[in-house]
Amino acid sequence: MPEDRSRPEGRQIRLHVAIFKSSSPNPEPDPVIYLMGGAGGDALDAADYYLQRVGNRILESRDFIMYSQRGTRYSEPFLECAGEVAFQKELDAQDLSRQEEDSQNEAFLRNCRDQLLDRDVDLAMYNSVANADDVNDLRIALGYDQVNYYGTSYGTRLGLTVMRYHPEGVRSVILDSVFPPQIDYPSDVIPSMVHAVDRIFEACAADSSCDSRYPDLETAFYQVVDDLKADPGIISIDGRDVVVDDHMFLDAIYLALHPASTLPDIPAAIDAAGQGDFSLLEWAIESIESYSEGVATGVYYSSVCRDEVEFDSMEHVQATLADYPPQYVPYYDLSSFFSTCEWWGAGQADPIENEAVVSDIPALILAGHFDPITSPEWGRLAAATLSSSWYLEFPNMGHGVMRADACGLSIGLQFLDDPSSEPDAECIDELPKLTFR
Repeated sequence: MPEDRSRPEGRQIRLHVAIFKSSSPNPEPDPVIYLMGGAGGDALDAADYYLQRVGNRILESRDFIMYSQRGTRYSEPFLECAGEVAFQKELDAQDLSRQEEDSQNEAFLRNCRDQLLDRDVDLAMYNSVANADDVNDLRIALGYDQVNYYGTSYGTRLGLTVMRYHPEGVRSVILDSVFPPQIDYPSDVIPSMVHAVDRIFEACAADSSCDSRYPDLETAFYQVVDDLKADPGIISIDGRDVVVDDHMFLDAIYLALHPASTLPDIPAAIDAAGQGDFSLLEWAIESIESYSEGVATGVYYSSVCRDEVEFDSMEHVQATLADYPPQYVPYYDLSSFFSTCEWWGAGQADPIENEAVVSDIPALILAGHFDPITSPEWGRLAAATLSSSWYLEFPNMGHGVMRADACGLSIGLQFLDDPSSEPDAECIDELPKLTFR
């Protein structure tokens, strides 16, 4: 399809699509199209994971389709920043000030931007509106009158954008861990993170075993942040030394809040970090270092700068931080992030991209109580303008409910069978409370 739809005879781009056919002899006529999160992540990298966790159940009654958003790994072109993982590891091996790290990172990104421009990539054409047009064109090309969209994280932002611009092709949407367009990003991520951490403190205090082992977890947490700011620690990963400062520690806790499987270890990880032991966070630190492998960083900045950052400001970030503990202030010094968006070249979005999507298309909205980025508040905000929606919050979940929990999956399958009826959610009441290890 054209990179720029206003110039249909201009540069053509390619999207990689995987179509998994239903095992039913009489499949439903409306497939599920999965919308990947991340803004820059590639769905097909996670195809096996999603087939095992969700797709194989969907395939019992309808086709399951995964496509690569424009600019991601298996699409053409791939908007990667070459050498980013090695660069990140070099940074992490040094005890740098935030200003020094930001300066090096911005220089790396500027070089990446220049390389993309040298390849004649139009950075203003990789955003949510373009993605919504792409996925609707995919629906038409495959011959489906209507489809169901299942999105996670950024995929929900894309799903909502499809609902806004191409409602005629949408039978229903599952919005799992919702990123609604009307939030102010990155300012509104701050309360999401702080409230998720606070919920861990509250859950530990309510658990007699956890409370006896970590009687003042909140104080211990902020003490770790202060100590690592003054005197960073070191962890060895694959024979390399990685500096663990306050920023890296908060990054690791933020990542540990995502999967439900790692939530039970967070109090122990905080306690161990206070004693200089980061072994319980080693997996998170490794993930942070390797995150950009296969991720289209160019897509991330083009999408986020145009869709979100244009409507936010560093002044708003600072005003938001005034309501929260001071340990978060240096962590959310995002002046370099805003600066990068100023020169990236993502173009200017229509103001409607910062407004709520109003729709009566059936929507199932799933939220995890401990989600540190797309908080439950964001899900409720999205639901307020979706008149045929059902909002469900899962008390022991983080980010990404349907792929992680049998109850969430069963509710999602019910909804796909009959989007016009409220699904039976009694299994949520039977979910065990979060138990800490």
